[in-house]
Amino acid sequence: MLDFHKRAAGKGIQVYAVASGGTKEEWKKLIREYKMDWVNVYDELGYRKFYDVQTTPMMYMLDKGKIIRAKKLDTPQMQDFFEKQYKVKVPPSTLPTFNQKDPDAPH
Repeated sequence: MLDFHKRAAGKGIQVYAVASGGTKEEWKKLIREYKMDWVNVYDELGYRKFYDVQTTPMMYMLDKGKIIRAKKLDTPQMQDFFEKQYKVKVPPSTLPTFNQKDPDAPH
């Protein structure tokens, strides 16, 4: 998500993250350590149960009117969603992914 957020800078895409596990101190430390400069909130009210979130991370894509347009996407699916639905081209990642084959790995 950090990589996608950096690549999407200036494209009108905003991230709103809700922390639903760990302690508030751990959450604050991670925000500072990884420089998560999007909106971060800590779930003190039980939103996880309220919105029936069974696993995390859980990503929802909302439009400007705050209507849910997609949910349960991983980061590559999110990028594809923005490119297809909103014609927002996000530069490709320079980070390796788990789906790419390692050319030096034994076959």
